[in-house]
Amino acid sequence: MFAALLCTLLFSISITCGHRSAKLIGGTEANFWRLTLAGLLLGVWAYAFGIGLNSAAFPLFFLSGAVGIGIGDVAFFQTLPRLGSRLTSLLIGCLSAPLAALIEWIWLGTTLSVAQILWGLLTVCGVSLALMPSEHVQRTRRDLVLGTVWMQAAARSWRRQRAASCQ
Repeated sequence: MFAALLCTLLFSISITCGHRSAKLIGGTEANFWRLTLAGLLLGVWAYAFGIGLNSAAFPLFFLSGAVGIGIGDVAFFQTLPRLGSRLTSLLIGCLSAPLAALIEWIWLGTTLSVAQILWGLLTVCGVSLALMPSEHVQRTRRDLVLGTVWMQAAARSWRRQRAASCQ
């Protein structure tokens, strides 16, 4: 329970800080500096407490990270300045699970029952209602469309990255 709470807290802090940095210096530059710092810290951790690059699984993890970071994080940081942190987190929460189910159905042939689909739709509707902005937010149609497209790319690549990491 504590790990789930900590994960939620850290994700909330991450998306808020990401939104602020993307608004201040732009999504591409904010993502570049975040990835530079993360790569440096992960490299230090891998060599100080792990086995560095000498793992048999390294190529798979590297490819998984390249897809997740190369597509997912770039798309995420392009979405933040266009849609804001609330709508971006709404799209992550609402699009990740259905896209994961679709990818699993295509990749593994796993099907969902009608009851599972209905409960999933009810959950997505509840999350949408809970995260709906209380005041009218002024966004152009172009920003909404581009932000949604970028967020779909981010949600897809993050799911693929997690699926590859679990195998």
